[in-house]
Amino acid sequence: MKSKRHSIKIKMVLWFMGILVLLSAAMLFATIKVTEYYGENDVKDRLKRVVRERADMLMRDDIFMSEINNNSNHLRPDTFIDDDVKLIYYNNDGSAIADTFSYTELENVDLTEHDVREVEINGTKNNVYDKKTGRPDEDSLWVRGVISAGAGAFSIINDHPIILILFPIFILWGILGAYLLMSKFLSPVNTINKTASEIKETGDLSKRIELKNNKDEFGEIAEGFNSMLDTLEDNYDAEKHFASNASHELRTPVAVILAECDYATKNAKTMDDMYESIGSIEKQGYRMSHLIETLLIFTRIEQGTEKYPKEMADLSALVTSIVNDYKLINEKNQNFETFITAGISAPVNIDLFTLLISNLLSNAVRYGKDCGIVRIVLNTNHPHNNSVKENIILSVTDNGIGISDTDKPHIFERFYRGDKSRSTKGTGLDLALAKQIVEYHGGSIEVKSKEGLGSTFTVTIPTE
Repeated sequence: MKSKRHSIKIKMVLWFMGILVLLSAAMLFATIKVTEYYGENDVKDRLKRVVRERADMLMRDDIFMSEINNNSNHLRPDTFIDDDVKLIYYNNDGSAIADTFSYTELENVDLTEHDVREVEINGTKNNVYDKKTGRPDEDSLWVRGVISAGAGAFSIINDHPIILILFPIFILWGILGAYLLMSKFLSPVNTINKTASEIKETGDLSKRIELKNNKDEFGEIAEGFNSMLDTLEDNYDAEKHFASNASHELRTPVAVILAECDYATKNAKTMDDMYESIGSIEKQGYRMSHLIETLLIFTRIEQGTEKYPKEMADLSALVTSIVNDYKLINEKNQNFETFITAGISAPVNIDLFTLLISNLLSNAVRYGKDCGIVRIVLNTNHPHNNSVKENIILSVTDNGIGISDTDKPHIFERFYRGDKSRSTKGTGLDLALAKQIVEYHGGSIEVKSKEGLGSTFTVTIPTE
């Protein structure tokens, strides 16, 4: 894994270096082009300036003009070259009268005061510019200037070779800087990858990513990763706890069944003894069946292995029907008070919603007082604000033993049973399943209770 991390770093550094080299090459090319453009313009401007100054000198300096006309041998060298501009002097008829440069290519180039022209001399490009002295008599002379057209970027580089030395140094510094930057950039990535690898190898979900003083995007990624690990660890612990509790709940009825079978085969002497053992086995079998069916419902809802389709149902009629059923089997002589608004409908899965109502009523009956009161209320909240959606409110209240403040945060946990409820029948799954069903329908469930005064469970679900 370490070599793989280094491979990723090397690839990213090489990628960054490649981009840097391309950018450097592009900058060099652009520099050359810009230098050529401005250098070429500078060459042409210099050519025009020198030629015009020399033509003005011929027009104003009679001695200099006389020397030019006589092609005097006493002319100074700067008469024929000035600031890289080579100068040739012509008569008005186009014949050369004074020069030190013999260019046969210029013999067919007419004298004209047009702009700078490009002429190839000895295989190289040159800029040529002509200027007449401006004298009104026949003694007017022409000055022709010639300068190399390549006196741009490459001549500048040739004059300043330090540019070629500094350019690769800048690239090397850029590469070193890129490596250092990429190392710093990849440091939090390596930390995240290292933590993920350790979790994979050890299975320890308690490990977290620790980035020092990281308030950037990597810090946000690490925070999100740690939050995900918190959720995974909680879910993993919950699943382990769930599996342990499920095993414990199944182990008891299995042990009873095995014990009754052993008694029936070895010790039962009469048919009554046999029937008693069979009855006990049947009771434990129903208990196991209920537990297994409840666990399957949890699994199907959570994993989506079996969908529970929803349809519009008359909840008022459904709740009334289930309450009437509980009145028929009222073993504790409790008084069922109903406040059910007629005509309330919502899209629900009828089987799951029936199970939800039954679980809440069973809980109220089980923990309610003998000859106590169980109150069932079904209505809607009728919001006055149109932006607030209408919800259906179902509440079940008993005046039984209530729930202690210690137990209240845990009552919707699977297999949880408070100290006062351990002597009663039940698996500790009814309220957990009720919460699961409510959330499946996009709603919520809450409880209000005081120890010794009873409890109220309130379910809220949307009407659409």
